[in-house]
Amino acid sequence: MKLLELRWPVVVVGVVLALALAGLVEAVIIPEVEPLTLGYWKTHSSYGPAERDNTWDGVQPDAEASDFFDTGESWIDVLWTPPRSNAFYILAHQYIAARLNVLNGAVTPGDVADAITHAGELLDAYDGDPNPMTDITGVVREDFVETAETLDEWNNSGEDLDGD
Repeated sequence: MKLLELRWPVVVVGVVLALALAGLVEAVIIPEVEPLTLGYWKTHSSYGPAERDNTWDGVQPDAEASDFFDTGESWIDVLWTPPRSNAFYILAHQYIAARLNVLNGAVTPGDVADAITHAGELLDAYDGDPNPMTDITGVVREDFVETAETLDEWNNSGEDLDGD
């Protein structure tokens, strides 16, 4: 029997299952995929400068050129927009990195999955439809920043933030 080590669990699960059922492999080791930073995702798109990471293809319908909510900008345009203390872009950067990390197969603890969902809800609510970004003040801004901090910590460390 052969021993396989696979890095892309999301892509190969069907193939691995078929090989296992056919008795062609005895054991499969799928190493844990660690999250990558927003800087990695920013530079590994079709716009470079590094080689494109095909994980971007999981963003539908147009990979990094897909619309980012109702902002009128693409995912990659948002990543290249300097946040300059704008809570929307601070959160958007970490949300994009987290979503790509999930698509890449990074193990996502429950607290991080919840933060990603919450970030999506915040970004959707303040993308100009129905609320403008200028309404991100006070406790709403605090929520944006705290959610971004949670995602930033995970994107940069890969740790379960609850300590589970």
